[in-house]
Amino acid sequence: MTYLFADHHSAFKRPPTPLVQQLLDLKVSLAGAWKLVDEFGEERVGQRIARYKHLVERGYQAKNKSGLLVDIIQDNGGNMGTTLKIPPK
Repeated sequence: MTYLFADHHSAFKRPPTPLVQQLLDLKVSLAGAWKLVDEFGEERVGQRIARYKHLVERGYQAKNKSGLLVDIIQDNGGNMGTTLKIPPK
């Protein structure tokens, strides 16, 4: 499990962009969402959100969905989310 800490005061002063709002809708904190976008960029975060949603739509059940999303975004190898086993329906 990965914990994400950020400067909460600066995060709350910035209005959420559509991408940050997607992260909020997926239960990532506001400060955490801004930290991910600032650190990894909008393109990568957007691509990783799409990968995460694809996994969930195919039936993958994570114990901590927002934690899985953050792990997929932070994965520098880019393979997280492509090798997870999805149970048959």
